Amino acid sequence: MRVAFMARKRPALIPIYDSVVGKATGFANADGTWRAWRHAFTTDTAFTSRLHFLRSAAGLERVSLLRILDVTLWMHGTHGVGEQERVGDTEEA
Repeated sequence: MRVAFMARKRPALIPIYDSVVGKATGFANADGTWRAWRHAFTTDTAFTSRLHFLRSAAGLERVSLLRILDVTLWMHGTHGVGEQERVGDTEEA
């Protein structure tokens, strides 16, 4: 509950974790997700380039990449769009 509240209050800073995001990412729960996202955002240029492309294509330049990720994961989790990618599979929690 706290994570959802924090995500609403600080949407550019706090990632959302719920059952839909869990289904889309393969994360069993919110434990370690912030670390995995931080690792992906700081080391995976292809990952951030895809998010930049999605943000630009949607005309949402003022929206944070984290929020673009949240929406993309939610759409994937609810509609099954594209193939599943996992972030942090090899990362230790």
